[in-house]
Amino acid sequence: MSHESLSKPGTSSTNSESVQVVVRCRSLSDSEIAKGCKELRLFIWTYSIIIIIFFFLHDKEVVQVKEETGEVYLRLCGVNKDKTTTERKFTFDYAFGPKCTQEQVYHATGRSIVDSVLEGYNGTIFAYGQTGTGKTFTMEGNGNHYTSNTLRGIIPRSLEPVFNTIALQRDRQYLVRIAFIEIYNDNILDLLNPNRTNLELKEHPDTGVYIKGLTMQDVSTIEDIYKYLEKGKQNRHTAETRMNRDSSRSHSIFTLYMETCSQLNASNPNEGDAHIRAGKLHLVDLAGSERQSKTQATGLQFTEAVNINLSLSALGNLIFALTQKRKAKHIPYRDSKLTRILQDSLGGNSKTVMIANIGPADYNLDETLSTLRFASRAKKIRNKPQINEDPKDALLKQYQQQIALLSFIFSLKDQLKEIATTKTDIHIPFRADSREVPTETTARNKELVKEKLEEVEKQNEFEKQFQILFVCVKQLQRKMQKETEQLEAAARAELQKKQETEAQIQMKTKVLEEKKQMQEQLKMKLEELEKKIIDSNKVVTEEAAREEITLSQRKEELNKKKLQQEKYERIVRQQKSENMKLKEKYESQEAELNDKTNKLKKLLHMYNNLTEEIEDTQAQFQHKREDLLETVRVLDKQIKLKDAIIKCFIPAAEVQKLRERIVWNDTKEKWIIQPLNFDQFRKFCKVNSTYYYFLKNIVNI
Repeated sequence: MSHESLSKPGTSSTNSESVQVVVRCRSLSDSEIAKGCKELRLFIWTYSIIIIIFFFLHDKEVVQVKEETGEVYLRLCGVNKDKTTTERKFTFDYAFGPKCTQEQVYHATGRSIVDSVLEGYNGTIFAYGQTGTGKTFTMEGNGNHYTSNTLRGIIPRSLEPVFNTIALQRDRQYLVRIAFIEIYNDNILDLLNPNRTNLELKEHPDTGVYIKGLTMQDVSTIEDIYKYLEKGKQNRHTAETRMNRDSSRSHSIFTLYMETCSQLNASNPNEGDAHIRAGKLHLVDLAGSERQSKTQATGLQFTEAVNINLSLSALGNLIFALTQKRKAKHIPYRDSKLTRILQDSLGGNSKTVMIANIGPADYNLDETLSTLRFASRAKKIRNKPQINEDPKDALLKQYQQQIALLSFIFSLKDQLKEIATTKTDIHIPFRADSREVPTETTARNKELVKEKLEEVEKQNEFEKQFQILFVCVKQLQRKMQKETEQLEAAARAELQKKQETEAQIQMKTKVLEEKKQMQEQLKMKLEELEKKIIDSNKVVTEEAAREEITLSQRKEELNKKKLQQEKYERIVRQQKSENMKLKEKYESQEAELNDKTNKLKKLLHMYNNLTEEIEDTQAQFQHKREDLLETVRVLDKQIKLKDAIIKCFIPAAEVQKLRERIVWNDTKEKWIIQPLNFDQFRKFCKVNSTYYYFLKNIVNI
């Protein structure tokens, strides 16, 4: 995420767009089945026999998903004052049940984002939910399934269209780079280079937030990405808890950077500047929220859970601030490192998709309700995606210009060599000026003398013109030599800026072996740079890529037609209901009374639902408050332990000195001890001396 790779936004979309939200419900796990979390009827046994029979006949569970309408129904049992069962309805862009496939989820979420990134937009896909609900499975897949199979997640599926598109775009060049990080205990770690820990977040006025010192790997094939993806996955922190055998203990962010432009001409490296575009794709796997009462985490796992919950709380506060009707004066992007990295993804320059993962068990009813409400709020976020165009900062342009420069130097090297080594002076015979005229003149030879004088004058005039021409030739020679020196200096200065080609071109005479060696070095450097720019003919065959894109386009068209049909059905249902209301004609006062009584009951039911939702929100707030209080108690114990150690082993005077010197650094987010300043301890000399200070380098402490 180096700031050199990011580009300023150029072409902007006219309208903002909402964050797309998708809900995915997994099936019951083996542990949940063993606990008896099958159906809701087991939970409501003591409340109502009628309700028991109802659910027994219909065999309904806590969560119901209607994929055709994108609706999720959540059955709340015994949470209100009357201890009755109520139902909550949530509507999203897509909703998937336990029987959905990875391919269906990808086509609904990832494909459109990947196509936008290829056009130069920023894109983000992130999975959110309780621990153990299948976020990592949704993003990565099951195990090491990166090849063609049905268990691949969104990350490997999003990479294939990138290289298929590159294979067909022969008139364009691409530069693809990747980065892989995790946020563990609020520290940024580089998964591609485990030695780089606790990386710092920086902010550039033009490019925004970036991570200093992050490893950026150049890739040219999808196999390279799979290799780095597996390497980063092995370095990620995981642990086993009571709710998840392979629980992620950190937030991971896999980022793909792509720059594209038309191919540059070697004779004109600046051609095609307006066609450079830079896209960025964030693929985020958030750690799941946890409750200590359920996970029974202690020690290091408890500390990890505290940091996970704090960062997710900061994310929730950010979404709440972005979705307020009145625009908030302060948007809390700086409350955590996660929210700072996702600053463009939420309310900024990005196309964003959120996947909310939930479970069907009644045991996790509170967490499921919290996740659905979180997803409902996220739908209200408005982003303003823009195409990133800025050829000044594009790294691909620098590589292309360097390749064009090396090719140009190869073609002109011999000519520059001849011009630089040519120092032949022009020797022109010069005839001395002789203006002697015979002094003896007679009448007989006046005509002869006159002819000789005319001949001498003509010769002198010719010699003057020849001298002028000789001076012009000298000036042209000096000018050519000066221009040659300037050209040589400019070429040397340009090559010195490029460390790869420093000291490879010399304009003086060299032996043939050195000349061949220098040319081989330049060719090797040129090949290395050309390897970084992906050649479309070497990625995949054109036929296979074209078939893949055609198949995906057909699937996209089918999905769009399906969505349009669903929208039309919704509109028709709404129009039918409105027409029924308009055509209502009461035959008698009794019928009118019954109809209005039914409407009143519906309104009363809606009122009761809203009241129950308020109570649920208050109960959820109370649960969060208890969790935060428990976290505060643990942190208070740690503070008291540190205070006891300081009190027993560190003198009070030294503690006071440290308190005076220590300051909080907002950028690094840690306490820093300032260096000592000894100026205040210097004293004037008491003896007679011409110096203001005597022995001023000695201090009294």
